[in-house]
Amino acid sequence: LSQSVGSNANAEVSSQFDASTPTSADNLTESGIQPDAMQMYERAVHELHQGHAVIAEADANRALQRDPKFADAAALAATAALIQQQFQRAAAEATQAVQINAADEKAYVILATAQNYLGDYSDAAVALGHVQAQEQQTWQVAYQWARAEAGLQHLQKCLEWLNRAALSAPVNFAPLHL
Repeated sequence: LSQSVGSNANAEVSSQFDASTPTSADNLTESGIQPDAMQMYERAVHELHQGHAVIAEADANRALQRDPKFADAAALAATAALIQQQFQRAAAEATQAVQINAADEKAYVILATAQNYLGDYSDAAVALGHVQAQEQQTWQVAYQWARAEAGLQHLQKCLEWLNRAALSAPVNFAPLHL
């Protein structure tokens, strides 16, 4: 399975977060994240959107160091590593995100994406199994399922997932490289 990482990896996972102002005496944001970690995270999101994956990953990891419970920071670092084609590192950072928050479905999709690139198709399928049924209808998840099934030589399932991905994918996305 060969794929150009750039545009597809960018499209596979996006992070958006509205900043909250601290409201409690312990100086946490409403989401329970340290304000300095949130500020570093928001900078990392901006850097990633500007195409600066190396800087974004470093800042996302700094946000995680400032608040070790900040799963979104670990997921963002993993996304930046994917864009850099650093798949082992992406898998490790996504694993850290799901260890922090086992309900973080986007982190499981990032993990599956990295595992698919590494050829760990069974592990990718296990990660995708953590994604809720309604989210499996998104083209990103369906595409990762198709890649995992292709790697496992489950060609009929691969075709089914690929068709699901094609139905909802952006016009400029061509999954022909499977």
